[in-house]
Amino acid sequence: MKKTLALCIALLCTTLLLAKPYTQQGIAYLYDYKTKTKKPVANVSLTVAYAKGPAISRADGTFTIEFQDFGAGKKLAFEKQPFSQGLIVLNKKEVDGWSTFEGRLTLIMCNKQDFDACKQNYYNVGLQSVTQRYEKKIAALKRESADYQQRLQELEEERDRIMDNLRNSADAMARIDQSELDAAMQNVLDLYEQGNVDEAMQKLEDMKLGEKFVQTLERKQKLEQAVETAKTDSVQLLNKLRTSVDMYKNGGNWDKAAEILKLLADRLNTYDDIFAYAKFCQEQHAFKDAEVYYEKALEICQRLAKDNPKAYEPDVANTLNGLAVLYNRTERLKEAEEIYKQALEICQRLAKDNPKAYEPYVAGTLDNLASLYSLIQRLTEAENLYKQALEIYQRMAKDNPRAYEPDLAETLDNLASLYSLIRRLTEAEEMYKQALEIRQRLTKDNPKAYEPDVARTLKGLAYLYRKTQRFTEAEEMYKQVQEINHRLAKENPKKYEPEVAEVLIHMAYLYFWTQRLTEAEEMYKQALEIYQRLAKESPKAFETHVAVTLNYLADLYSKTQRFTEAEEMYKQTLEIYQRLAKDNPKAYEPVMVGTLGNLADLYSDTQRLTEAEDMYKQALEIFQRLAKDNPKVFKPDMASALNNLANLYSDIQRLTEAEDMYKQALEIYQLMAKDNPKAYELDMANTLNNLASLYYKTQRLTEAEEMYKQALEIQESLAKDNPIIYRPHALNTLHKLSLLYFNAQRFAETEDICKQTLEILQWLARNDPKTYEPEVVGEFFNLALVYFNTQRFTEANEMYQQAQEISKRLAKENPEQYVPYAVTIICGQAFNALFMKKYSEAEQLAREGLSLDSTQHSFYTNLAASLLLQGRYNEAEPIYRQYKDELKESFLDDFEQFKAAGVIPKEREEDVEKIKRMLKE
Repeated sequence: MKKTLALCIALLCTTLLLAKPYTQQGIAYLYDYKTKTKKPVANVSLTVAYAKGPAISRADGTFTIEFQDFGAGKKLAFEKQPFSQGLIVLNKKEVDGWSTFEGRLTLIMCNKQDFDACKQNYYNVGLQSVTQRYEKKIAALKRESADYQQRLQELEEERDRIMDNLRNSADAMARIDQSELDAAMQNVLDLYEQGNVDEAMQKLEDMKLGEKFVQTLERKQKLEQAVETAKTDSVQLLNKLRTSVDMYKNGGNWDKAAEILKLLADRLNTYDDIFAYAKFCQEQHAFKDAEVYYEKALEICQRLAKDNPKAYEPDVANTLNGLAVLYNRTERLKEAEEIYKQALEICQRLAKDNPKAYEPYVAGTLDNLASLYSLIQRLTEAENLYKQALEIYQRMAKDNPRAYEPDLAETLDNLASLYSLIRRLTEAEEMYKQALEIRQRLTKDNPKAYEPDVARTLKGLAYLYRKTQRFTEAEEMYKQVQEINHRLAKENPKKYEPEVAEVLIHMAYLYFWTQRLTEAEEMYKQALEIYQRLAKESPKAFETHVAVTLNYLADLYSKTQRFTEAEEMYKQTLEIYQRLAKDNPKAYEPVMVGTLGNLADLYSDTQRLTEAEDMYKQALEIFQRLAKDNPKVFKPDMASALNNLANLYSDIQRLTEAEDMYKQALEIYQLMAKDNPKAYELDMANTLNNLASLYYKTQRLTEAEEMYKQALEIQESLAKDNPIIYRPHALNTLHKLSLLYFNAQRFAETEDICKQTLEILQWLARNDPKTYEPEVVGEFFNLALVYFNTQRFTEANEMYQQAQEISKRLAKENPEQYVPYAVTIICGQAFNALFMKKYSEAEQLAREGLSLDSTQHSFYTNLAASLLLQGRYNEAEPIYRQYKDELKESFLDDFEQFKAAGVIPKEREEDVEKIKRMLKE
């Protein structure tokens, strides 16, 4: 009976009290395609790695797989698929995902010939349907005008650009000094103001301003006698050209605007014109041209600043900032840092003499540099710079809130994101709320300008709530963000569709975390469709987003054991990153390694261990190389890769190598935690846990206990400030420590830890009952076993009853998942009742368990014993005889325990001896 108890507890918690031998029950069926029914089938053979021998299904379809020293929750690896002549496995996906302790295994076989015929029929029907549907679509498509569709798309894009820039270009046009314009240009503007846009544009085109401007300059150079006239003409035409740029922008004609700006930059070669064109190119994502013209502008203003620094150093700082932002966006991070520093040094020097004029530039550059440091994990420096920028903006906003509150909100938002990253969650929430209050207030007066900022802050706050398991609040905020994004995307899809896709991913991850997997999959697919469409037009901007979304979707498929789909998506992700890493290894190798690790995990889960090891090694080699140049950023990733490979080596019994890698990882985390304990102490605790489990596995129990205690001390310390996040981590360590104490028969310490665990689980279950109530059941069961082993049978019964109350409620809501819980608890409670000498109660419980699941033959040990000890020998003896071959050892072991505990009534001793002699025959 001990084996049955160990099985029961392992069903509920992966770390509970497991005896080494284990038997896994199952049943095999034969499916009939004609009647669409199934019935038990005999003589199906299952050959499983680590099992004592092949398992053969009996006449009633049931089979038993026997193991020796096979751990809880292990995946079953078939040496060959379940086989019987002419049959194949129908429920292959489920069988591929089998592992121990997941209730009774169900195997469904079918006739291969019937299967092939059914499959071919489905294919034929589907082919006919698809062919008909697409013939209709193609016919309809041929009737449409391709030119119309193309023009419609162009007009929609043109409208989007107009809506995006309407406010800025309208502002610029309103600032035109019309007194400087001649009558012809005044006429054009009058027509435009009256709404006669087409006529105004036509007159503008008829003027051929660009050609006249060039002709004027050439005439000025050739005809000295007409210098004054040409000078006047060129100034007038220049004013007209600059006016036309704003009109073209306002009308959405970006090509024309670019043409004129480039003409001015190339012909006039002034700082202002070159800088204006560089900035325009950057806004249009024409980064190569932007860089060329920023560098030209920088060369001019630096040359001028040598003779007149006060006049031209502000231009130098401004150009350096623009160039640094460009380098940041194109992943040239070291160059960006150097240029930001140069700009900051100039701005700080200028601000000493004129703080009101230049402190805002200091703050903006500090904020930019802090964002760069946050990106490359130089988090202490990032925090310091954000705080300096925040102090400046707070001071400036007191005197001029309209001018500086938007910048103040932006820096609050950035600092909140940093605090969220390093798990200073209370501070992060407070700063997000301050930023949100400012932005919501600004939005009332100018919604178009500030609604996108409101959405961004809500998104950050929702992410923080998700991390702290405040799922309802997080979901509500994501919905608010999406409502804003959808509205903005209608007016400007190119700009805001990426925002829609990003929030879809955030919501999908939330649903994934809360087991709403169908909704999660649908949202990942919607996001993927958006990113794939955008990547066709702009691959450099959106290919990485496609890769990230594929990776998330692969994670979901892996979790739901759709391994073929998961593998395919991981490979697509890896192909994108490998291609991008050829041109920019510093930017893409780190993210590529994450996908290597995910694919390695999948191969490990599906027993493709050689492939898993190869992928883990590739990931480790990349991180080791990256860590040489940038240890602060990549040593934690290197430690994670060491942990992954060590876990694999531990599973395949290469224990010396596993121990060495765990120690290397631990050393890295201990070093990193000295400078940043909040960021790395949890990783350190998890590695201590892994190493402790290895020591436990190799019977180095003293070392294992010490490391579990160290891990627990760290986790409990972290949980004081943030219990929602860190208490679940402490649970894992408590479970493992209780297992160590139980197997060492240190029952008092086991009881103490089980009570601590139960208190934490009940607290967590108040906020998240779906996740934690099943674990509460498991911990009641654990305590029951502790009390049973210390002969405190009444207390054990109380624990069983509390566990049963919850499990029955859960089973009503989800019988498939939780009936096995109820069955397990009844089995233990029935056995415990025998030791309380409540034989009729034990009988009642055993019969109740069999009514729930008749394939759990362990109930017959309790039923037979309860009948025998009540004096109903004639009812008990047939049960002992029927299950003699299957349960002989359990029957005999129970009798030994009954005798030692004084459970057998004196008048039943002869009946017990008769049964024992029959079992031994």
